[in-house]
Amino acid sequence: MAGSYYDSAKEDDYLRQVRVLEKVHGAGQLARLPPSIAHSEGQAFNIVTQDPRDPVKLAAVEGAGNRRYASKKGAMVGEFGLLLG
Repeated sequence: MAGSYYDSAKEDDYLRQVRVLEKVHGAGQLARLPPSIAHSEGQAFNIVTQDPRDPVKLAAVEGAGNRRYASKKGAMVGEFGLLLG
């Protein structure tokens, strides 16, 4: 170490805080990414092995794709001018 506290109790408290922070370091990295990257298919499953990393996120990605295609279809009009669902 480059330096340490003269008071051993203060040094122990500092090292305890460092160990706690090491466990959560980098946990918020995905939250800072743009939504197009954070919710992409590559984040939901391993693109090489096709194994899901996060099944909940994978279901959301598949649902978003279905909504995208459904919005392009528009309303379907039947024989009598009624909207079909």
